[in-house]
Amino acid sequence: MKKLLTLIVAVLFAFAANAQYTITSKANVPNPLRHHAAGFSIGNKGYLGTGETSSGADLADWYEYDPSNNTWTTKTNFPGTARSYAVGFSIGTKGYICCGISGSTFLKDLWEYDASNDTWVQKAAFPGLGRSHPVAVVHKGEAYVGCGSTQSGNATDFFKYNATSNTWTPVASFTGTARHHPSGFSVGSKMYVGTGHDLTNAYKKDFYVFGSGWTAITDIPGQGRVAAVGLTLNNKGLLFWGGDDLGTAYSDYFSFDTLSQAWTSYTFSGVPLWGSVGFVVNGKGYVGSGLNSGSVKNNFYEITETTSGIVSQEEGTYSLYPNPMVSEAVLSLDKEHSNAELRICDLSGRELRNIRFSGREVGIKREGLESGMYLCQVIVSGKAVLTAKMLIAGN
Repeated sequence: MKKLLTLIVAVLFAFAANAQYTITSKANVPNPLRHHAAGFSIGNKGYLGTGETSSGADLADWYEYDPSNNTWTTKTNFPGTARSYAVGFSIGTKGYICCGISGSTFLKDLWEYDASNDTWVQKAAFPGLGRSHPVAVVHKGEAYVGCGSTQSGNATDFFKYNATSNTWTPVASFTGTARHHPSGFSVGSKMYVGTGHDLTNAYKKDFYVFGSGWTAITDIPGQGRVAAVGLTLNNKGLLFWGGDDLGTAYSDYFSFDTLSQAWTSYTFSGVPLWGSVGFVVNGKGYVGSGLNSGSVKNNFYEITETTSGIVSQEEGTYSLYPNPMVSEAVLSLDKEHSNAELRICDLSGRELRNIRFSGREVGIKREGLESGMYLCQVIVSGKAVLTAKMLIAGN
């Protein structure tokens, strides 16, 4: 039985479809040209501002991007010190800008943006040393900010921010080498951080998953890099471009599947960017501004997943019994769902059956399905919350 289960898992990973992506040019980020800006998304809009110009001036301007009509709108300037190399993130209906550098001054202030009335409010400052180009990842409703460059050199400390209580809490320090401008993303129940530039002037390609501490996972397949953009798109982590500290932008990018723990490499044929900004709106990624071959650019791109068929999703807690099944089985979930759907698909992702259900359990009848392995995908509010393997045995 153990050998059979091993075979099932191997077949699942071998036949699950790799995501493919289309990258489309959109309206350029408004002038002045900038790199190392900050941004985030709120609702159906994206926001971008601050950064450094080609002459070295720090910026405080602020813009809203509307994907529905591909337009940028000038908004109220960021009220903190003009800066670059800051981080942006959103929690709920608010966006945040934190840390950065202004001239030679490392910053640690935190500002909250309310898009509903275009206003800014200062919040509790980051508790560590002021720093430039840290990483920020929103994970389980809280923002994790850490690493970066300080007056004492590169850092490994990490803190999480709770927007409801407006408080910061220290968490386990990053166990990779101290570094600035790593990248990260959160997929399901896990958070991932990696790459960057360390004190030995090495460009890093290592990556780590955060639980109670940090555990190394598979390195990215490309060369080490700094100032890449991390995004979460349709339950996969994406790492876009990056490059070296000379402003050289690499054209490769990667997706990470949390079930197979595998990276997939892609090559972009357009103008890649180093020190750019990314956010996600309505299931599509957006990346823009930055450097290419040392030249500041205002290119802006939309990233769309074009995969047809099933892709691996973050694992959930469930029971499928019996499995293998002969005539019928029951899929039991870890929580109640209302108006959910169960898709039964073959390994190419072709849907064979669609069952609407509410509650924690759904029955599955064989009813003409041939012997073999299938994928059961639970969809709630248009999002896949679970993909499970099911084996049908017998005639």
